[in-house]
Amino acid sequence: MYVLEHIHEINNFYSKLLRTAASKFNLTFEQAKLLFSIPYDGVVLSDLAEILGIDNSTLTRNIGKLINNNFLNISFDQYDKRKKILLLTDKSTDIIKEIEKQMSIIFEKINNFIEIDDIEKIHKSLEKLNWSLNCIDNE
Repeated sequence: MYVLEHIHEINNFYSKLLRTAASKFNLTFEQAKLLFSIPYDGVVLSDLAEILGIDNSTLTRNIGKLINNNFLNISFDQYDKRKKILLLTDKSTDIIKEIEKQMSIIFEKINNFIEIDDIEKIHKSLEKLNWSLNCIDNE
């Protein structure tokens, strides 16, 4: 349970930081999380709901707001016109980059508390954890 508690706390801190950064652009935490989950070359709408682990109605509501505010565009798959592809706009990519800069500043401050060797170990451990969770999710 010890590791899970740390993951939970880290997630809470990260969520708080992302919420604060996103609010400067009139985005909710969920909307910012959604934008960060869309690759620059787009994602199929139904795949995004699965990636985020949310139901379609929640996703549709947030996407509608993001489209209305010119953060997202929708196109259709060239082979299957039923598939909607979400694409980031220039406005949203600029905001993502700005939020990433803000988050990087915070993470640079973390480096003052952790030695470089430990940071590398944490990075490798997080990669392994992410890979493991991805494997379990895809079982």
